[in-house]
Amino acid sequence: MSRAAVSVTFDNLGEASDLERGWWPEDEPLGRHHSVTRALPRLLDALAGAELRATFFVEGLNTELYPDTLRDLDARGHEVACHGWQHERWSRLEPAAERASLERSVAGMRGLGLRPCGFRPPGGVLTAATPELLRELGFSYCSPEAGASGGGIPVLPFRWELLDAYHYLPHFAGRRGREAPLPPAALRATVLAALDRVARDGGFLALLFHPFLCDTEERLAVVRDALARVRELVDAGALICEPCRDLQERGQTPFLRDLVPAAVLAAAGTARPAGPFRLRLEEHGEVRVADGVVRAGECEWRADVRPARDGLVRVTLDGVARRYAFARDGDALWIARDGHHLELRVARAVRAGAAHGADSLEAPMPGTVLLVHAANGQEVEEGEVLVVIESMKMELSIAAPHAGTVQGLEVAPGDKVGLRQVLAEVVA
Repeated sequence: MSRAAVSVTFDNLGEASDLERGWWPEDEPLGRHHSVTRALPRLLDALAGAELRATFFVEGLNTELYPDTLRDLDARGHEVACHGWQHERWSRLEPAAERASLERSVAGMRGLGLRPCGFRPPGGVLTAATPELLRELGFSYCSPEAGASGGGIPVLPFRWELLDAYHYLPHFAGRRGREAPLPPAALRATVLAALDRVARDGGFLALLFHPFLCDTEERLAVVRDALARVRELVDAGALICEPCRDLQERGQTPFLRDLVPAAVLAAAGTARPAGPFRLRLEEHGEVRVADGVVRAGECEWRADVRPARDGLVRVTLDGVARRYAFARDGDALWIARDGHHLELRVARAVRAGAAHGADSLEAPMPGTVLLVHAANGQEVEEGEVLVVIESMKMELSIAAPHAGTVQGLEVAPGDKVGLRQVLAEVVA
């Protein structure tokens, strides 16, 4: 089972960005941009040749200028996600303008029968208001620059140094540390090395290209070579490649499968070398730790676990060290990192049912309530975030396990909650 995941992504479409910057000639007609009429068909052929699906983060304006193009992307199995209305510099927007841009974009996409699940902020930076707006409008993930917090929204980040724009465009000189642009060969080497590294070490990697920069055969060849390498690694079982939406909808995304061995290691304690220890987990089977190696099914990792600051644990798997929040209460284990959390249960021959019923929402960690997005009597959909808790400097989103009516919700922002404290119930 692969422990690495890649999403091929494209940003910008058409003349939206030029219009935002005031670069588009007033006498030039709209709806004929070369990124759509020339570059995009060649990119779609390259994706089809590699048998890969991608995520296209497009500006909402394209729902008016290129509606058939967006429908075609969706029909081909690609994801159409949101990149603002007209490529506004997101971090500089006032709250009212931010809301207007997102609402207009979502309305335009839904009018075409599209359901945007993901948002990538132009400029890579979210505002303090963005996460709440995304939740309100039904987004399930965001894709800002690496290191950014999603404010409780799952994050699938990108890295600037992997962008074609970082290599090619003059206004990225400050980021790349040199005035002169870098050649396509440098981008090819950087991207291929990053793919090989994520395949070896595990994790998530977003490739990010711009159709308007695939304007020469040499630049287009870099994209083709990157897609070919992804295909090779997928065929070898070294990673999976899917649109961002599909990875997020998996729930426990493949690049977060470190949560299971990390939880068992944390439960085993900090002996050196790790183990011997084993747990049989519901839905995950037996996980064994012995002689510094943890094994789960056909997967195994060289492992080490150490205490970290702030009550966290530092787990190293195959040389990759991460910090986790961990708690155990009897048969229940909770593990979390980077805003994602997982509850595991030890398998027993006979185990009593949950004390508060299968539709209860419990606090996965002791912490403080940050946000409450529901009220008693409110009808909610499966996966809708109802409460956000801060625990050990991590934000944990508590979502509805199924569609139903909220009952018994008695917590408010600022309330302290204990481990496994019932927060609310969702009654079908």
